[in-house]
Amino acid sequence: MTYYHLPTGSERNPRPGEQTLDTGQWITPYNGQWTDAEAALCGFLPITETVTPTPGPDDIAEAAVALVDGLPVRQWTVRPKTADELATTLPGVPGSADVLAAIKAQPTVTKRVDALLAALEAGTLVL
Repeated sequence: MTYYHLPTGSERNPRPGEQTLDTGQWITPYNGQWTDAEAALCGFLPITETVTPTPGPDDIAEAAVALVDGLPVRQWTVRPKTADELATTLPGVPGSADVLAAIKAQPTVTKRVDALLAALEAGTLVL
């Protein structure tokens, strides 16, 4: 379970010990397992998860937590990929942008990867 910390407006789970909002008293839950009631005393509310949309190949789904009727809810927005995101994505290969970024971060293979991608785009790659 993931929590939303109301005082900071951030998504984070309670640490092993947290202070209550009203008195500042420290709470350390038994076995480190927070109950929702204990977490709420320290300003933490559980985030209500929603269904993750399935974006198209040229789209991306981004999540943000918003307060809806005072409760944190994860909301999703599907948007078109930017030109930079599209440029680093291989058609039909989910997660290829991350893989390409990791490969390109290796200086010894950057030139080879650039040449491979150029040949792929030009249709001159022969395997």
